[in-house]
Amino acid sequence: MLTSRLQNSYKNRKLLIALLLCALVLSLLLELFVFTAERRTTFDAEPLSVYGSGAVQLVPHNYTVSDHRYTPRATDPQLIFAGINAPVKTVVLRFAEPLAVKTPVETFYSTASFDFEQQNSVRRQTMPSGTTEYIISLPNGATYTDIRLDIDGEFVLADVLVSTGDYHHRVDFFARAFSVARPVLCFLFLLGAIAFVLFGLLRDRGERGLCAWEWVLLGLLFVFYTAWATEQPLNYGPDETMRYEVTQFIFEHGRLPVYDELLSPWGFSYAHSPTVLCNQLGAILMKLVSPFASDARSLLVAARMVSVICATLSVYFVIKCCKLLFARAEVRYTIVFLVAFMPQFVFLSSYVNNDIVAFLGVTAIAYAWLLGWKCGWKIRYALLLALGIAVCALSYYNSYAWILLSVFFCIFSYLAAKPKDRKGLLKLVGVVAGVVVLLVGYSFIRHVVLYGDLLGFQTGSYYGEKYAIDALKPSNRITLAEDGVSLWKMLFGSYGWVLTTVMSFIACFGPMAYFSTSGFYAFVILLLLVGLGGTVARFIGSLRQGKKPSATTLAFYLSLLLCALITVGLSIYNSYTNDFQAQGRYCYPAFLPLAIFCGKGYEFLLERFPKKEHRYLLCGILCTLFVCINLFTYATLYLPT
Repeated sequence: MLTSRLQNSYKNRKLLIALLLCALVLSLLLELFVFTAERRTTFDAEPLSVYGSGAVQLVPHNYTVSDHRYTPRATDPQLIFAGINAPVKTVVLRFAEPLAVKTPVETFYSTASFDFEQQNSVRRQTMPSGTTEYIISLPNGATYTDIRLDIDGEFVLADVLVSTGDYHHRVDFFARAFSVARPVLCFLFLLGAIAFVLFGLLRDRGERGLCAWEWVLLGLLFVFYTAWATEQPLNYGPDETMRYEVTQFIFEHGRLPVYDELLSPWGFSYAHSPTVLCNQLGAILMKLVSPFASDARSLLVAARMVSVICATLSVYFVIKCCKLLFARAEVRYTIVFLVAFMPQFVFLSSYVNNDIVAFLGVTAIAYAWLLGWKCGWKIRYALLLALGIAVCALSYYNSYAWILLSVFFCIFSYLAAKPKDRKGLLKLVGVVAGVVVLLVGYSFIRHVVLYGDLLGFQTGSYYGEKYAIDALKPSNRITLAEDGVSLWKMLFGSYGWVLTTVMSFIACFGPMAYFSTSGFYAFVILLLLVGLGGTVARFIGSLRQGKKPSATTLAFYLSLLLCALITVGLSIYNSYTNDFQAQGRYCYPAFLPLAIFCGKGYEFLLERFPKKEHRYLLCGILCTLFVCINLFTYATLYLPT
């Protein structure tokens, strides 16, 4: 026995040393080949300047020009370069100042003086905010007499160049200075990942570990969610532009915006709250991608990959939760498919948003609860709980019920198992609290120092009142409560909060604009009600039979129920007293309790079928239905809109 332990210890030490060496090498490689790399643009033929050259005449229309600053003063502003009379394949716009906002540009080319036709144009494109150089390819490189640029926004022009050849992007490695701080931070991050792998969930043995097909399922879901994320244009998802602008700012400046550096038509920015985790993670991915693909579309997809990764990890934790909650494998897979293929959940994985990040925190917390309850609280479970709490704290306020109930369930379940171990409880709570403060403290302390506001509510109202257009100022917005509308009327009357929220919880795409058919929603609601009905029947049957669940079991399911009710209650309260928003995504922290309760109901109903083959057939039908529901909405609602 002793020899076996020594051998295992030796093997573990070798594995740990190997992982540390890999982390060190990977950190250095990232620094050498990613962070020191610079993406450059080369041209087949050297571009020539036409801005300010004597050979080419510049004719601006509908612009006010002051020291190279062009400000549109009417509709259809035009910048005409007349007398080029040369083959042109590429036009390069260079700006002396980064564009303050996203700016549309349309390019016309003429083979006869001022003969600009719509068919001789490069379709309207959008230059991202922060752009200092933008390249436009003309279709055939013919000889053009004139070129017209319709730039619909203010800009400071540094130069306009034309080239007879095409352009290419290449990466120059070691173009930037080597930094010691970056590989050190990267190494520390990888150390944390190694610690998670070694001491976290993947260390579990037996039924809690994922089997091969479950890993395959996660891989397929990652690809599937990525397909959704690469399909849609910017701002197809609600508020994506405002979210992405914060991510862009961090990417371009290496820090968060402060005060009025980044505003919106509502006057405030999402950077006016400390919950910017999705933006910070998105900026990191954009930074990693930028040396190899720095066009606007690639950077946007890179930022969206945070949502894709969070959705995939959420399904991972759902699988782990189901392994501890459901004895029957067929029920586990039914609930996994219910979550993974719910159309609105998949939609949340496809654009820049905080909702899916908060859902990841929720699933991590739920799994930590189950581990603490079923396996006894250990330090690594406390670390997972702290990580989930930190993710929720830095993502969305509507998930804060999970933080509150974590305090209750952690203490209750520990004392239920070890009623006299107060010292162990203090150690556990201390670890959770310490790690949470370490992970979230900077964001909230920074916000208090800058704005004197812990959660950002007052900051958003202040900047909204100061900078928003008149119609959107908080003082000019009358809430339903102030207008005397009854809560019942908001929920079930003409405002239809309940109906709209339920439908957008299942499937609603675009900026709350594209809904499916009523029959589709009725069918999905029926599937959910069958599961919930089974749960109610199971509970009533247990009471009649005198079966008493353990105190910790009751505490767990009560905590789930309270998390769901508080989440929905917060959404109702906000719609009634602040800003009417009947959006299902605000209730998504309640999705996991809903799925678990449905699973318990399906489990109870399946007990009516003694044959295993019948149970698997029914669950297979349900899983197939959930996949078909998703594919149906993808083909009939998502892609067409």
